[in-house]
Amino acid sequence: MARLCEQVSPLLDDAGREAAAAVRAGLAEPLRLAVVGRVKAGKSTLVNALVGRRIAPTAAGECTRVVTWYRYGAPERAELHLRDGTRQELPLVDGRLPESLGVPDADVARIVVHLQAGALREHTVIDTPGLATLTAANEAATREAVLGAGDPAAGSSDAGQADAVLFVFREAERQDEVEFLRQFRAATGELAASAVNAVGVLSQADLFDGAGMDPFDAAEGQAARL
Repeated sequence: MARLCEQVSPLLDDAGREAAAAVRAGLAEPLRLAVVGRVKAGKSTLVNALVGRRIAPTAAGECTRVVTWYRYGAPERAELHLRDGTRQELPLVDGRLPESLGVPDADVARIVVHLQAGALREHTVIDTPGLATLTAANEAATREAVLGAGDPAAGSSDAGQADAVLFVFREAERQDEVEFLRQFRAATGELAASAVNAVGVLSQADLFDGAGMDPFDAAEGQAARL
C-alpha cells in the first residue's frame, strides 16, 4: 500500500497527493480505536481497562466533554490541541487527567495523552464525549472524530480520525445508536464497514436482571441478540 501511494502520487492533483500522503502516514501509526456510546454507558471505564490504568475521568467534568487520544509515548504528559492550531500543556494530577482544562472546552479540538503503557504500542485509544450528550457541540465532536466532517449519508464526509470503533451499548440499542452505526458504515464505505472495524460491547453486565438467571447469562443472550 505504501508503494502504491508513492506510485500514484505524481499522477494526482494537490488534493489527491495530500490524501495519498495521509494514507501512507496512517500505515505507520498504531490502529486508532474510538470508543463510542451514549453518555454514562461506561465508555471511560472501558478506556481505562484498554489502557491498563485509571487515567480517563469517569465522573462528570470538562475532560469528559472533549475528544481525548491516548497514545504511547515518553515522557508521560498531556497536551491540549486547541482549535486555533496552538498547543498547551495539561498537567496530570496524580497520574490522571484533571477535572478542569483551564480553557473553555469549546476551544479544544482534542486532548492528547502520552503514556508508557504497553497496550498503547499497538493501539491509539480515542475516548469520545458520546451520543445523547447535554450539548450539541459534544455530540458533534464525537461524530467528527469517528465519521469525519460533512454528512456521510450524502457522500460528503471527510475521513474521520478513527480507523475502528468499539461501540458501547447499555442494556438495549436505541434508534440514534443504530443510525450512528449506519452513518459509520456510509463514512467508511460498503466494503470497509464490517466486524473488522466495528465491534459492539455490552456494558454493565453484572447489573442485568436475569429473572432468577445469572446476570452474565442474561447479558450473554442480550449481546447475541444485539
